Amino acid sequence: MKLLRLPESIAIVVFSLATPCLFAQTASTGTVSGQVTDPSATAVKGVVLKLIDASTSVSLTTISNDSGRYDFPNVAPGTYSLTATSPGFALAKVSGQRVEVGNSLTLKCPPAGRNSRNHG
Repeated sequence: MKLLRLPESIAIVVFSLATPCLFAQTASTGTVSGQVTDPSATAVKGVVLKLIDASTSVSLTTISNDSGRYDFPNVAPGTYSLTATSPGFALAKVSGQRVEVGNSLTLKCPPAGRNSRNHG
């Protein structure tokens, strides 16, 4: 019987312990991301975006960054609506969007246009 040298034994033990962790890391959520632009296709920062689960009414909220980008990581599978609100713009809403496990859903949600009472 051949005895293993110490470094080889350690490598085998580490690999044996790590293998179950690799199989346990399966995806159970999806991602929703996109960019908010105004009617002239200019990025809009500071827009409040709300992602609402149609079956539970549970919502997630984020704010668009300087590039108008937003991201909702780790979203449970289901059907969602997305609303975008910002001072000076009318409410924009996108409904019936499916989030699936392991997929990334990209939604472009432009504010619907300027509110007449807040603009000009």
